[in-house]
Parts: sequence; structure tokens; C-alpha cells
Amino acid sequence: GDLQRRVALRHAREHRRAALHERISAAERAAARCRGEASGIQASIVQREKALRHAERELQASKQRLSEADALLQGEGGRGALVEAKKQLHVRRWSLVRQVADVYPILKEYFDSGSDASAAGDAGPGAGVGSPPPQYSIAGVCLNFQNKPHNEAAHATSAARGKVAARAAGSGRTPQASAAAADMEPDQLVAVAFGYVAHVLVLLTRYLGILPRYPVRAAASRSSVCDTMVVNRRGEGFGVGRDAGRKRGEPRRVTVSLPLHAEAGVEPSHFAFAVVQLNKNIEQILQMFGMSGLGPKHTLHNLATVMDAA
Repeated sequence: GDLQRRVALRHAREHRRAALHERISAAERAAARCRGEASGIQASIVQREKALRHAERELQASKQRLSEADALLQGEGGRGALVEAKKQLHVRRWSLVRQVADVYPILKEYFDSGSDASAAGDAGPGAGVGSPPPQYSIAGVCLNFQNKPHNEAAHATSAARGKVAARAAGSGRTPQASAAAADMEPDQLVAVAFGYVAHVLVLLTRYLGILPRYPVRAAASRSSVCDTMVVNRRGEGFGVGRDAGRKRGEPRRVTVSLPLHAEAGVEPSHFAFAVVQLNKNIEQILQMFGMSGLGPKHTLHNLATVMDAA
């Protein structure tokens, strides 16, 4: 019995010794694996540290170059290349505005048209009590869209054209009235005047770098203003077509063209809405440069305010 106990104890010790050796071997393998991973992480940290130091040096060099470039552009006393370029651009833009004003002169005239003179379409301030309000003209065409009598509108336009011609010639003499102006109907005169205004507005927004709220299409006496409107499910609106990609019953946005002339076949409300949008574009230019106008009924006065600023 004593021998069996000794044998059993020896086997138990050998079993524990084998298990301990196995655990030691596993621990050594895990430690070796951890040392390998640590070495890889350390190498990666060293590489990242080098990359960060290189990026820091590049950042400092970039800041230095940016500071030198800014100093070069600003120059001594704020008169560097950038400032001078901005000044030259500003001068060039308003020089172009002055050239537009020379091509499309806006004049303020007083015409004795009787008691109905107060209904002028673009009358400005400055008239005394009992005197007719001033009538504005652009390139010799009076802007009058209040259904004035034909002979009165033609007389005002002819006189304005003569004034423009005399001013251009430097003679101070008013020539005879233009036969073409005398033969034109009031609606045609309005269309021509708004065509001039549309062209001037297109040039001003292009030269001054302004994106108009309502795009203008200058096409002489058939000019128009574009607008975006929401059309309901029944397709009611101005010039509506059918969209292939739109689900049935959903509202959609369409771009419409509103005419700047009120001749036969044109809906009066469309023309009135186009005039309002045209005036909003002019007010947009006034507000961008800190100027004030007289309101939406004074198209040529507000436009002249912009061009007189040059």
C-alpha cells in the first residue's frame, strides 16, 4: 500500500510538472507575440512621428510663403498688387457704366401736356405746384405706359429724340420731330423704351458682376423678363407644358417669360408683372451700392440714378 501511494504521488507530481511546463511555454509564446506586435507598433509610431514632423515643417513653410505672398499683394501702406487690381477693376466697371449712359442717355424733360400730364408713366420729383411733372426719356424715347393719347406720346418722344440729337451734336438746337416717332403707336413706344431699359440692365449686371434676381432677355421691342413659378396639379399658369419625370398630382416649377410690351395679344397682367420684376432688378443694383430710388413706378429715374453714380 505504501508503494502504491508513492507511485501515485510521483505520477501526480509529473502531471503537475507537465501542466506547468505547458503553461510556461504558452506564456512565453504569448510574450514573444506581444514583443513582436510592440515592435511593429513602435516602428509605426516612429514613422508617424517622422511624417508629423515633416508635415509640421511643411505647414510652417506654407504659412511663411502665405505671409510673404499676402505682404507682396498688400504692399506697403496697403497699395499692393491686389489692392491696385481691385481699384482698377472698380474704375473699369464704372467706366463701362458711363459708356452705357452715353449710348442710352436718360433725360428729364418738362412737357406741357395739359391737365392729364400727371398720369405720365415715369414722372419724377421736382415739379412745382401747377407745373407738369418731368417726363423721362431713354435714347430719345419717352417711357409712358398709362395709355396717353397718341399725338401727345409721339410729341414727347419726338421732342426727346430731338433733344438727344442736339445734345450729341453739341449745337444746343432741337431738330425737327422724327417722322418715325410720330408714326409709332403709344404701345410701340413703350415696347421700344422697355427694350432699351432691358438692354441697359443686361449690360449693367454684366459689367458690375451682379446676378439679377429676375433674368432679363434683351430683344429690342420684344424683350422679356424670366421668372420661376410653381404650377398646381391642374397645370394652371403662364406657358405651362407637361413634365415627363413628374408624378401625377405633384406641383412643379417652371420658368416663364413675361413680355415687356403691351401690344395686341399680350395679357395686361403679364406685362404689368414683367415691369414689376424689371424694377426689382433695378432696385437690387441700387441696394447693392447703397443708393436709393423712388419706387417701382419710376423706372427711368432709378436707372438714371445708377448710371449717374458713375
